[in-house]
Amino acid sequence: KLKRTYKSQLKSILLAGVAIMIFANASDAFAQIAPDPGFPQDRYQEFKPDTDVKYGTLDNGMRYAIQHWAQPKGEIAIRMRVAGGSLNEDEKQLGLMHFLEHMAFNGSKNVKEGDMIPMLEKAGVAFGADSNAYTSFDETVYQLDMKKPEQIDMGLMLMRETAGNLLLDAGAIDRERGIIKGEERARNTPEVKKAKDYQKLTYQGIRMNDRWP
Repeated sequence: KLKRTYKSQLKSILLAGVAIMIFANASDAFAQIAPDPGFPQDRYQEFKPDTDVKYGTLDNGMRYAIQHWAQPKGEIAIRMRVAGGSLNEDEKQLGLMHFLEHMAFNGSKNVKEGDMIPMLEKAGVAFGADSNAYTSFDETVYQLDMKKPEQIDMGLMLMRETAGNLLLDAGAIDRERGIIKGEERARNTPEVKKAKDYQKLTYQGIRMNDRWP
């Protein structure tokens, strides 16, 4: 849980100007598939950390990495990575991780359904281009590109809401079903079908064949 104290910790760590923040988090439920806790360079001597990146772990176990970039000047890029994707779903949960990704934009404890996108647009953050998310086999990543350094509070607040304050209202879930189905139809292209068939032929019997995001 990204509490107010942790937001203060992260804010104090941020370098002036442009910074990129990458959060990594995994629950016990994903222990069999998710990577071991901590950064790879902490576990394996052959992995050398990038000296331009500031690594650390908050008191609650959430990891972060911060890097200063010269361009684009004055902007902040935030990424929150959850170490769980479609591979973590069981037979009764197929599509759940992707659906949860969508629900991150549909109401939370402190941001009403329908308020997040207008809030971001008012701050100059375009939905899709500057604010987005994706679900893969082994991760779900939420993305925010803030236009001004002082917007870091808004960015951290929205990531906190996503991390543990989603309402998952039944009505909002029903309203999102059509969007999910629309995405499925739009992405069911010959290229995707070919990729799935190729994977099934080449890697027979692996879990990924039945867990496309």
